[in-house]
Amino acid sequence: MNEYEFINLFKAIFQCTTTFKEAITNENAFTRNRKMSFFQALCFLLDMNKTSLSNRLNKFFGFLGKTTAISQQAFSKLRAKFDHSPFVKLFYAMVKKEYNGSHQTGLWKGRHIFAVDGVRFKLPNTKQLLEKFGVFGSLDSVSAGASVLFDVIHGWVLDVQFAMAKMNERTECLKHIHFLTTHFKEIANNCIILFDRGYPSQKLFIELIRSGIQFVIRCPSNSLVAIAKAPIGVSIITLKGVYRVRVIKFRLRSGEIATLVSNVFDLSEEDFQKLYSLRWGIETMFDTLKNKLNIEKVSGKTLNSVMQDFWASLVLMNTAALFNNIASKELKKKLSGTKNKNEQKIAISKLIVTLRDHSFFPMMCANPIYLEFNLIKIIPEIVRNRVSVIPGRSFPRNIPKGRRKIRNNLKSCLAA
Repeated sequence: MNEYEFINLFKAIFQCTTTFKEAITNENAFTRNRKMSFFQALCFLLDMNKTSLSNRLNKFFGFLGKTTAISQQAFSKLRAKFDHSPFVKLFYAMVKKEYNGSHQTGLWKGRHIFAVDGVRFKLPNTKQLLEKFGVFGSLDSVSAGASVLFDVIHGWVLDVQFAMAKMNERTECLKHIHFLTTHFKEIANNCIILFDRGYPSQKLFIELIRSGIQFVIRCPSNSLVAIAKAPIGVSIITLKGVYRVRVIKFRLRSGEIATLVSNVFDLSEEDFQKLYSLRWGIETMFDTLKNKLNIEKVSGKTLNSVMQDFWASLVLMNTAALFNNIASKELKKKLSGTKNKNEQKIAISKLIVTLRDHSFFPMMCANPIYLEFNLIKIIPEIVRNRVSVIPGRSFPRNIPKGRRKIRNNLKSCLAA
């Protein structure tokens, strides 16, 4: 999917009568001619600014050429008239468009490489959100749980399951498997899913094998007895006398022994080490969601507004991935024939800032000629903002013991 196909898809869904009827909470909603239409409200919630709501409204209406904006209170009443379903609909339409039957980009040794992991987002401390999601952690902060199916090569989020803060990650994982085998059967038959140490269980191993999904799961040292007793190197064990899996054990640079369990039988031990290292992509995706797209910085305290912001952030995540892939191809063409000491890649944080500063989503409400004019400038600007990939670079993970202190010295790139 290119940027023009995305714009057409965006408008087709957000301007669709069915989308409107399914989203509104009152049949009389938006019947009067108001300052902000339903379509404009959806575009506004995707405007990528994370400043105060009143400041965002002033900027948005200024962009539309209007001298006065609606108040923060008026917008809060307006957004209560529709739910988050338009963003969910757009999110999955984008995934379906990108991962159709001909999707062959972002493969590793001819396979799609996905990762599944859980994350928690802190929320405002309100009674409604507390009853919906519960609390998590030593500070008992109100949080929402989310399980994510992520393409670590292509950079796209394929499926998200929101749940209680104290969610069961294995249960949510099975929902991703059902989603994948139901909607993308060909891709499900040609993928490997990576899991961290929170997932190993004999039940999950068997469910994945029965579903025809190939997997690589890292196991803790106190895992199943048969796995714990397996020697260093590659060996094969049988679960319940029927299901064969490989156990791969190797020593890390830290001296720790890593244990992987997989039903992939055509890869070498070295391949497994390289393959599992790709799982780090889902961690960087969570960093982008939290610290670059500021998913936790919600613009309202009701359940409805939180879910609108959550799904809007996921649309933004895949939009960034879309433009990253487009710009990466242009960067590759630009650097073709040149000699660089290190590999070059697009700087995601600056890509997001570029889309924000060009008011990419508010532009959907503008004249198509103006949209086209600005779109031509976006890709070259993204390509100019690139960084070097330094091989072997790593940083120690200094995790403080006890209660974590909130670091107030971090400023988001979207806070401007």
